[in-house]
Amino acid sequence: ERLRNVLKLFPEAGMLTRITIDAADQSVVAVISSTGGGSPSAAQFFQKHRTDLSPITGLYLQSDRNAGLQKIWGDECLAYTLADSSANTGSCVLTYRPGGFSQVNSAQNAVLIDLVRHFADIRGGEQVLDLYCGNGNFTLPLARNAASVTGIEEYADSIAAALDNAH
Repeated sequence: ERLRNVLKLFPEAGMLTRITIDAADQSVVAVISSTGGGSPSAAQFFQKHRTDLSPITGLYLQSDRNAGLQKIWGDECLAYTLADSSANTGSCVLTYRPGGFSQVNSAQNAVLIDLVRHFADIRGGEQVLDLYCGNGNFTLPLARNAASVTGIEEYADSIAAALDNAH
């Protein structure tokens, strides 16, 4: 509701093309895409309305998917706990950067990971290839039982997050 009210005041509202909200364990980041991109007036507007946008903890502007993000304020990294339902390991915390992809439903994410594990039937000698691996959401849990795992990803920030998460 708060974001909607602020957007009603935004003088360049007709230029908005997409709003993405990422809610992680302790962060809520908004990425606002527009044909005007990160214009100085847009940056000033959202900076001015920062307190009106609570509980958003970070805000970025983007002119298109390939243009990168312009940080206006707040969190540079989001994190969520990936609970591991297998008996031999615990949970881990995975991070990703605003604009990156993550599985938004944690319960469904756990089911998806369990299904992949079940159908892959990894026993320790396998080499796994994870296409569009993102931040390592599937890659890292599978790596616990495989001989090796290779993740392929095109989005630079997701590659960086996957590398960070692997260490």
